[in-house]
Amino acid sequence: MTLLVFYQSIIFSQENVTVISGKIVAQDGEPLPGVNIVVSGTTTGVITNIEGNYEITVPEGYTKIAISYVGYESREIDITGRTIVNVTMIPEISELSEVVVIGYSEQKRETLTGSISQIKGKDLVLSPQPNVSNSLAGRFSGLIANNRAGE
Repeated sequence: MTLLVFYQSIIFSQENVTVISGKIVAQDGEPLPGVNIVVSGTTTGVITNIEGNYEITVPEGYTKIAISYVGYESREIDITGRTIVNVTMIPEISELSEVVVIGYSEQKRETLTGSISQIKGKDLVLSPQPNVSNSLAGRFSGLIANNRAGE
């Protein structure tokens, strides 16, 4: 028995695409590795290499790229008629509020229902206790310290 298999090769051409390349740097001129560049309105994207360079293929009909990086302002840039787009990222200056991480999410300190206690190491050193658990007892709400030695 002879089995004949025919393969049909299909070549997809990418007509009318534009290749955009460039370099992403910080305000001080240092390259930014890992910056996200996405064709606006698509899921096509790339990240910059260690030198801040990138190259992205933009399909026909799309005219903008979105650039984002943690700690910097996100930007959307018109690429009509351009093949090289160099960008200087501007740091995002925002005031961070105090946040408490609670295991599965985070909450602002003001809205946390429960107690938050703090103690400094120098306060523990001043306590003449034989072990740390005895030093912590009475200083934190909800902390139970058992002494098995009967002391």
